[in-house]
Amino acid sequence: TATACSSIDRGLAQCGHAGCGVLVRHGLYATTATIELRDGVNVYGGCRFDGEPDRGYRTTIEASPAPGMPAIAATDLRTPTVVRDLVVIGKDETAAGTASIALMVSRSPGLI
Repeated sequence: TATACSSIDRGLAQCGHAGCGVLVRHGLYATTATIELRDGVNVYGGCRFDGEPDRGYRTTIEASPAPGMPAIAATDLRTPTVVRDLVVIGKDETAAGTASIALMVSRSPGLI
């Protein structure tokens, strides 16, 4: 926990190779930018650190990206890329003609 990243985006940026994993502690993560998944970089939510007991806590992403943008985007993920144990709450979009998008996937047969 002493070297934990300040955001999920930062953790993704720090993982430099396929097979690297971003461990996201349970809790609420508010974001105003789309989280861009990286090919082969796994994201695991619901993690416990420092001997915490398992109380079934969740990792929740509360997203408020720009109108019409997704909370999480997966583009060109060709290498197996695991994303698990995340709860994603999309923005309650109010801009005319735009949708609330939790996850947008494009050309990503590697997404698991």
